[in-house]
Amino acid sequence: MELYAIIFSLLLCFMTYESSNAAGCAEVPQLSNADVSPGLLKSNYSSGDKLEYNCKHGYFPLRKFVYICDGKKWIKLNKTECTIKRCELPTDIPNGQYSIVNGNSFVFGTTIKYTCNKGFQMQSRFVDRTCRLDGWDNRLPACEEVTCVPDNIENNIKVEGLPDYGDLIRFGHRLKFSCDDEKLLILRGAKEIMCQSNGKWSSPFPNCEEVTCPKNATEDNIIVQRIPDQEGSIKYGHMLKFSCLDEGLILKGKRTITCQANGEWSDPYPKCEVRIPCGKPPSMVHENADTKEMTRNKYNSGEKVEYVCFNKYVMEGDSFLTCVQGKWRGHFTCLKPCTVTVDEMDKRNIQLKRGGRGNLFAPHGDYFTFVCQWFHYQKGNISFRQMCRNGEMPLPECE
Repeated sequence: MELYAIIFSLLLCFMTYESSNAAGCAEVPQLSNADVSPGLLKSNYSSGDKLEYNCKHGYFPLRKFVYICDGKKWIKLNKTECTIKRCELPTDIPNGQYSIVNGNSFVFGTTIKYTCNKGFQMQSRFVDRTCRLDGWDNRLPACEEVTCVPDNIENNIKVEGLPDYGDLIRFGHRLKFSCDDEKLLILRGAKEIMCQSNGKWSSPFPNCEEVTCPKNATEDNIIVQRIPDQEGSIKYGHMLKFSCLDEGLILKGKRTITCQANGEWSDPYPKCEVRIPCGKPPSMVHENADTKEMTRNKYNSGEKVEYVCFNKYVMEGDSFLTCVQGKWRGHFTCLKPCTVTVDEMDKRNIQLKRGGRGNLFAPHGDYFTFVCQWFHYQKGNISFRQMCRNGEMPLPECE
């Protein structure tokens, strides 16, 4: 029995060994950043079968990696791994710098872009460089200093800031312009321009033109007279005089306007409006004034009525009211006089320095000097010299 048991165990071990050899290698190994050669792929692998791998594009080394099946597992013949291609540190350029626009390190596929410093502009066609298998592509770009070229300058214009003959006009340089005769010529365009970082001027070069004012359209009911009376453009210093075509119309605006050195009129064009009469002027426009003459029941637009203040009242402002298209316009006031009685002065123990004893009645603006009565002395800080201000005049006091 023991002999049979030994034989059975040996047979079982032999069968297990044969079964193991028949199983072959497991599934295809995965190698980072590498692809297996498709022609070597199959469903079963046995001892002696091999697999070849190539690094993906952009990875090194270029030689193949080989795996051998020993009947049970895959054995790698070389220990090298696929690593990404790295490019040398990019080169700086004079008056410019680079920045990464794709990727985050200087490896295969990374793209950098060059830009110029302010005051310099790119002269190269290509400004990008990408890390390839053989290094950075494209040539290093170049930055050139920005310069501007002046336009043609007319004889009637003055330029301040032009460099000497042969000198370059660089970024940031400014030119200022003015006309030879600023009374007869006007500058059309910018007074100052600058050479920009793109090599262009901030504005076109201006020019000087003869000062003229526009001929604005007028209504049919207005007459325009040119001074001087001549054809052609209206030049600096020329004038236009306006009047209405009919007496029933009134001119609203300036009767004469002048063409100014800036090419604009001194005032807007006036208009002619239908005259609207006014009724009788107000007799009580002010409580202390009345009309100077007898009034009518009707006044044409533009007519005036004069007012006078009552005795001892002082007129302030225009003493006329004017009929303006059916309404009386104007403003004045009659400033009140000051009255000081003898009783008021006696209560304060004061009297006039000159003029004797009596009541005081003084118009606005008059000055008066007071003194203390006999055997009295000044009390307080009110000055003894006072002026009447619209009916009010502070009085000093003595004790």
